[in-house]
Amino acid sequence: MNSRVTQLSVMQKTDLFAFSHTETAKSLWELMENVVVEARDEAMAIDPAEEKIQKARMDTAHAMAKFYTRIRKEIESLASEQMGEIERLANEEILKDRELIEAIVLDQAVNPMAVRRL
Repeated sequence: MNSRVTQLSVMQKTDLFAFSHTETAKSLWELMENVVVEARDEAMAIDPAEEKIQKARMDTAHAMAKFYTRIRKEIESLASEQMGEIERLANEEILKDRELIEAIVLDQAVNPMAVRRL
């Protein structure tokens, strides 16, 4: 396991974006929620006289819940970021096309007899 934080590549972000919109992702979220609930319920089922064990199990359930929440938010954030990037790139292409069309129209207005080839 790497002990330093690294940035995800564009491809990894794209993969997470695609994954986040699948039934598999929904199933995974539900499974993780169920595991957290089970861990919490197991901790609550421990005899209160065994306070240290119960607290340790509650701490574990709490850590699991935080991990689930963090992973889900991170994937959703990356997916949203990637969608924004895709929209930005699409808008750039639309702008390029519009500028090209405007140049052709302007050229035709200035030189009506000119034949422009793309």
